[in-house]
Amino acid sequence: RSVHSGLIQFEVDWIAKSSATQRAGRAGRTGPGHCYRLYSSAHYNDNFRDHATPDIQNTPLEAVVLQLKSIGVDRPDRFPFPTMPNLDSLRRAETCLRLLGAVEQEGGPITGVGRSLARFPINPRHARMIMASVGASSPKTEGKCLQMAIAVAAILSFENPIATTSRDSKAENAGNDDKKQVAVLGAEELSSIGQRFGGEVFATLHLLRAYEEQAQADSARLNDFCRENNLHSTIMKEIVQLKRQIANVCTFATSNRGQQPLMLEGECAALARAINSIGGKSGLQDLTPLPSSRTAVVIQRAICTGWSDRVACRVEQTAHNSLHSSSSSDARGSTRKGMYRTLFGEEAVVLRKRCPVSRNRPQFVVYRDLVQGKKIVHMECVTEIQASWLSEVLKPLCTFSDPLIQPEPEYC
Repeated sequence: RSVHSGLIQFEVDWIAKSSATQRAGRAGRTGPGHCYRLYSSAHYNDNFRDHATPDIQNTPLEAVVLQLKSIGVDRPDRFPFPTMPNLDSLRRAETCLRLLGAVEQEGGPITGVGRSLARFPINPRHARMIMASVGASSPKTEGKCLQMAIAVAAILSFENPIATTSRDSKAENAGNDDKKQVAVLGAEELSSIGQRFGGEVFATLHLLRAYEEQAQADSARLNDFCRENNLHSTIMKEIVQLKRQIANVCTFATSNRGQQPLMLEGECAALARAINSIGGKSGLQDLTPLPSSRTAVVIQRAICTGWSDRVACRVEQTAHNSLHSSSSSDARGSTRKGMYRTLFGEEAVVLRKRCPVSRNRPQFVVYRDLVQGKKIVHMECVTEIQASWLSEVLKPLCTFSDPLIQPEPEYC
């Protein structure tokens, strides 16, 4: 991950000398052994680094900065880290926390919202999304929206649990229907769900629901279930475990009476009301509800609130020439179906070819990550949003005034 551009790029590189020494030790872990290295000693001495780059210099620091501010360290750039993180990464974390409402200004103290976010064992973005889902839903649906938001937060905390999307799991396992306990939607149907509800995460919610149903029906066959339906069993287990942990945090925060409150009074009351509407702690731990047209809009807006600095706007065909891009002619040809411009960048980004949201061609989307391909930059885990939400979620970056008569507004 590049802390300067926010991109994720997978590269093959040589390990460090310290890693090579550590791996050599495995040969003698249980007994005398030999380590054969597939490179020369000259290459080892001349080209290998002594130590690998510390993770803190390649990792987003929103959670780290938030935790430091929660203990009174308002200037993380002055904190005595064992290894000093990148200053650009610290500034990006401060900007993100300001958009989330965790701090009023960069370098300032933590707010009440920030203290609430610090109680969750997840990234502040995910925690902000959970809080926003309760405030944006109606009393009839706030319980289901909270359940869905917790599940979405767990899903977005890990890589895509779908091992492959090129094969239809139903067609592949048509002859094994008698062995499967729960029928899972195929690749085309999952894509249709993502298109209908405006986000890839909604298709994953259906898979999570099927996984939970399989766990109730026959937990001994969960690994077989994942293998038959092209799912990573380890990631699915971690998603379920994190979902339960977040649900426990929400329940504990609302039941901490007589002590120092863990959240703001209004947010605590909203969480308690949502949890009680679905039967308390047991209801919150129940099966993940499937999205509807009404609850999907609430989750879309909640995701927009958590990832407000990762908004991308569709660029019309007439504006392609004015958009600065380092892409080649082949890359420009591939972006005609959907070229987007990010909020803080000028490079062209595109939707993946198999992204269900690309069929809707939304004007605005939010993304979880940007991944650098060979020629172009792809958006990962994309959700469709409405333009009317931006003035609220991006309020710290907006300047409001009376509309101008001249010149007329121009959109690109």
